[in-house]
Amino acid sequence: MMAPGQYHEPAGGAAEASRRWLVRSPNPLGDACMSLPAVRALKKSHPHLHLTVCCRENLAAMWEAQAEVDEVIPFAKGLGPGAVGRLIRARGPFDGGLLLPNSLRSALELRLGGVRKLTGYARYGRGVLLSGAVKEPDPSPEKQHHVHRYLHLV
Repeated sequence: MMAPGQYHEPAGGAAEASRRWLVRSPNPLGDACMSLPAVRALKKSHPHLHLTVCCRENLAAMWEAQAEVDEVIPFAKGLGPGAVGRLIRARGPFDGGLLLPNSLRSALELRLGGVRKLTGYARYGRGVLLSGAVKEPDPSPEKQHHVHRYLHLV
């Protein structure tokens, strides 16, 4: 999830079992589908991670159908970042979060939700909200397929 050396998995036991991460899903259905390999890779590399996905309510059934996802936090389209943050806080706490969308809003939602560590691309002025800013992959984002960009975050 983070750059090498930035994240160390606990050495098993209760500490590992209690780790909770929140993944903020992209809003468009096609982008959410393209993010599935990244979510699967995250769970495969950290099998004891409790993985929650925060998504628009129209995507909830898709995420609930994924074996790698332990919990889903759906929210209605048009709900403000503060309200989404309150939904996240009510289901937390979360040790970390993975931001798949590039928006400032998605970072704000998770930060307002009390997510301790946020990992994502530092785009659109949201770098100050991230604790794990991931360098953009090469080639430029416009030339790289979204599947690979999402996997690069993991």
